[in-house]
Amino acid sequence: MDGLEMEIIILLGVWIYFLQRNIDRLEKRVKKLESKEFAKEVENSSIEERIENSIDSEERISPPQPNSVESVTLEQSSLKTEESITENKKSKKSATIFELIKRYLFGGNILVRLGGVVLFFGLAFLAKYMAEHSHITIQMRIGAILAIGVTLIGIGWRLRKREGAYGQILQGVGIATLYLTIFATAKLYHLITPSTAFTVMLLIVTIASLLALAQDSLPMMLFASSGGFLVPILTSEGDGSHILLFGYYAVLDIGIFIIAWRRSWRVLNIVGFLFTFVIATVWGVLHYHHTLFWSVEPFLILYFAIYLTISILYTLKRRFKPKNLIDSTLVFGLPLVAFPLQLSLVRGFDNGEAISSIALGTLYLILSFILRNNKQADILVVSFKAIALIFYTISIGYIFDRDMKVTLWALEASALLWSSIRQNRRFGRYFAEILLIISMAILNRSEYWESIIVVASALFSIYWLDYAKKSLLPIERLLSHLLTLWILVIWFESTSSKFTDIGIDLSFSPLFALIALGVIFFLIDRFFKWHRIATLLEGYWIVGIVLYIYAIEQSPISQINPFGGSGLIGWIGLNILGYYLLYRYDRVWFFTLPIHILSLWFNTAVLSMELHYIGIHSLHSPKFADILTGVTPIILSLTLLLWKNYPKWLERYKDTYRFTGVGGLNLAILVYALYIFRFSPESSGYIPIFNIIDIMQILSTVSIYLWISINSERFVKEAVTLIYVPFSILSLVTISVIYARAIHIYSDTPYTLYEIWQNLYFQTGLSLLWSIAGIVLMLLSKYYLKRSWWIAGFGILLLVVVKLFLIELSGRGTIERIVSFIAVGTLLLLIGYFVPMPPSEDRKGKI
Repeated sequence: MDGLEMEIIILLGVWIYFLQRNIDRLEKRVKKLESKEFAKEVENSSIEERIENSIDSEERISPPQPNSVESVTLEQSSLKTEESITENKKSKKSATIFELIKRYLFGGNILVRLGGVVLFFGLAFLAKYMAEHSHITIQMRIGAILAIGVTLIGIGWRLRKREGAYGQILQGVGIATLYLTIFATAKLYHLITPSTAFTVMLLIVTIASLLALAQDSLPMMLFASSGGFLVPILTSEGDGSHILLFGYYAVLDIGIFIIAWRRSWRVLNIVGFLFTFVIATVWGVLHYHHTLFWSVEPFLILYFAIYLTISILYTLKRRFKPKNLIDSTLVFGLPLVAFPLQLSLVRGFDNGEAISSIALGTLYLILSFILRNNKQADILVVSFKAIALIFYTISIGYIFDRDMKVTLWALEASALLWSSIRQNRRFGRYFAEILLIISMAILNRSEYWESIIVVASALFSIYWLDYAKKSLLPIERLLSHLLTLWILVIWFESTSSKFTDIGIDLSFSPLFALIALGVIFFLIDRFFKWHRIATLLEGYWIVGIVLYIYAIEQSPISQINPFGGSGLIGWIGLNILGYYLLYRYDRVWFFTLPIHILSLWFNTAVLSMELHYIGIHSLHSPKFADILTGVTPIILSLTLLLWKNYPKWLERYKDTYRFTGVGGLNLAILVYALYIFRFSPESSGYIPIFNIIDIMQILSTVSIYLWISINSERFVKEAVTLIYVPFSILSLVTISVIYARAIHIYSDTPYTLYEIWQNLYFQTGLSLLWSIAGIVLMLLSKYYLKRSWWIAGFGILLLVVVKLFLIELSGRGTIERIVSFIAVGTLLLLIGYFVPMPPSEDRKGKI
């Protein structure tokens, strides 16, 4: 059995399982409704008796106490009534085939029933033994067995009214004996031709059917039919004609059909169905060859037609309420069993499987059309339509190649799911879900348009599953999430390769697939207002950043070029769509704020890497490339901090951008500022402060200061002081490094920490610079009423004094040291005059 047939069997099996459950549930519900009428009568009578008893007792005696004998008696009678109701309900339950067989074998007159079975087997073995060993003439043997069979039938008819179905069992044994005799006459002894045997067996089946109908005896018919089916098995030697065998079974099935026309005996129908198709299947496995097609196919068609008609008759001729029921075992079991047999028969013919599936689908569709106006067949019509749909679905697999088959199945699944949800047909929904899973599982993802059709169908199906999510089972809700992940995988695999085919770099093609998917999802949500799509789009930035990093990280650090190849277009597309989605879903997404910050940091990193690449490969200066790395975070940090009027849709994120967003940038800026301390300027054309290195150093410090100043209200007062201490140290170090670079250029001192520190001009100028910085802070503290500034300035001056005594004092004979002491001393006197104490912060002062 190939893969397609396995898919078909699985599909049919699951479908029939769900429908069988549905039909059984309906039947049980109806039986329960029937039993309620009886229960109500018992309850009403019980209530009336209780009322009468209570009235009598009230007239005669006082109400009984809780522990009195009367209350106990009343409780016991109530319990007995409830037990009787329960027993009656149980007795009304529908019997399964196994329960009926159990009742037949062990109910009523057990000895007669067992005796009939044993007698039949004994007669069968006797016929075979006599054929092999006896010297009595064949005609006498056959006549004796026929006489026994006719006698049993006659006695059984005379005793037909006896209790325990005694007479009916004898008639059944007699009929089975006649089957055995005629079959042995034709097959073992060849005394009559197959056509004569067929005619006689047809007559026996007719007699048996009439007897069963006349006596309304299902047990007798079961026994007679079972015996008839067992005759060839018990007497076969494996070398008989399959035409005779199948013809014999056709006669038996016709007899069951005749009875089904008058009686709704479901068990009999199922017994005949099982015997016929099980034996036919076993024979097909052991003996069938394609050369036997024309002698086997007619029998399969005949069997199928008989039991299809019987399944219809069971619904249309049902005498008992409710009438709108079906024999689900036959209705769904027949195509499940017969179709695989048909496939094995037509395997050698071109398009045989496709023609067979289309023919069966058309047959069931025509039957549903014919029965559509019969209210008694409502469920049957729906079932036939479902089976027709299944066979048309299967035909797709045989008519088209694999890729086309998958796409058509996916389209069919989405259409069926939509129809089932709109009509509230959950079993149709189950079938559609299974069909969609099968189509996605066997999809060839190298075929782009087939993949897109499947993705579109699955997306359409998920939309309708979300639409009906309140009525879905938990496993269906899980399935909708798994299908979503599945279609994303299919999309990225197929669409990425398509972008590669049109010239997009292989590493960037998943990013372009994401951008295209984002546009499609946005348009879908725009028109359908689909919450799931809006939620998926919320992950656009995260997935985009991951894909972009994946694309560029495959190169060495010095070779990373974010805008190389397709990178620039991908980055622009990612940002245009990404920020537009942030704008459109500003009030919808849950993680909008973190996404804003994440996108800021991501774009800062990308631009910094691109500037670094330009510095190395275009300017051929690794040092300058490192300096350019800090341009982007510094510019963005200053822009966001100094920008007064944010766009309206960004205004509510202004504080977050300034605190969290710029805070993250300033961490990078701090690392950058410490890193470029080691860089010395070029000697030609150097002007202190007015050069790229010093400017970047100063801007880094300004950026960090502005961030602290603007966000100071977010910190408690003690935290602000703690933050200003490291910043003051950074500022002092920055001034010192800028001055050290000037000393390096103008005094021709090597730019190393040791050499610069030993330079006397550096030490003198450093003392003056630090003193000026401290004084300026202290003066500004008086004007702006910033006590922390005065403390910081005073701390710097103390540091200068300590430096003077530890360093400059060791070379007191040099002019540099003298200048240092005089200048610093003078400055201290001046500041002591203007700002002797930290200012109070209740009013603005004057300098």
